[in-house]
Amino acid sequence: MVAQTFIAEGACATQILKLVGISRSTYYYRTSEGTRGRASSTHTQHTSGAMLPNALVVDAIQWLLTQEFVDYGYVKVTRCLQRQGLVINAKKVYRLMREHNLLLPKPSRDASGKVWVKDLLPATKQPFDYLEFDIKFVRIDGTGRNAMMLTIIDVMSHYTLGFLLQYSVKSEDVIALFDDVFARYATPSTVRVRSDNGSQFASTIVRKYFKKLNITQEFIRPATPDMNAHIEGYHSVVQRAVCDRISFEDLEDGQRTFERFHRFYNFERLHSGIGYIAPAEKLRAMNVNVSPTSSIPMNTCQVFEPQLQEFLS
Repeated sequence: MVAQTFIAEGACATQILKLVGISRSTYYYRTSEGTRGRASSTHTQHTSGAMLPNALVVDAIQWLLTQEFVDYGYVKVTRCLQRQGLVINAKKVYRLMREHNLLLPKPSRDASGKVWVKDLLPATKQPFDYLEFDIKFVRIDGTGRNAMMLTIIDVMSHYTLGFLLQYSVKSEDVIALFDDVFARYATPSTVRVRSDNGSQFASTIVRKYFKKLNITQEFIRPATPDMNAHIEGYHSVVQRAVCDRISFEDLEDGQRTFERFHRFYNFERLHSGIGYIAPAEKLRAMNVNVSPTSSIPMNTCQVFEPQLQEFLS
């Protein structure tokens, strides 16, 4: 650099920089080492007053993500940690998960030419007054066959009221599942149900069944799965948290697995659409008492990774 040569030989820096058209700030600027801004924190506070090393927080996150059916991104992980008393925000959890390759892969979505649904759902006023139901195909790897899983979900709470896993689901099976649901749950005087136009749902006997019970049955228009948004969202979770992770030896193996999953989904899984709480919590907040039908222990989001739990004790 010519200017630097003259300045090094004793020439006036101000005059030389003016002649070559370089500002003093540019000439004297030196890049600083390291990242800009405040240094990242090394500890995380607990509501008990304890300061936890970030390594323990990462252990807790890794432990959480290894639990069966847990498919959380950083936002739900943050909510889980906060529910356990950690004073931590999503920005820090994102950083810790990114540094340790714990983030979920970003889904690829093509929004070109997308038509947005208007009036997706009629307003629901109370639990169990609006139900959606649908069938999802589930691969049974041990037999090389696809089974059909019929599920009924409550729109307001996201609570799944019942499911049926069989190699074939007929109209009579739909009626039997609804009979079981109506026997176990107290429904309001006005109930609406919504489904697609599957032959099991649009059959004469199913339509007469709902009519006899004074239940309004609605059908979405063909090729509009967004009109069945809650059950379709549930199926996405099933695919990601169960079907993509677990191979079933036979139908009984699938049945046992989905019994565990339904318990997790209803009583433990955090749902962003209802304020990052579990469906059972939502119902209990509305004075609807629900309890697990299985003795399988629940622990995700309830008990921390053992090393962190020992640190807090």
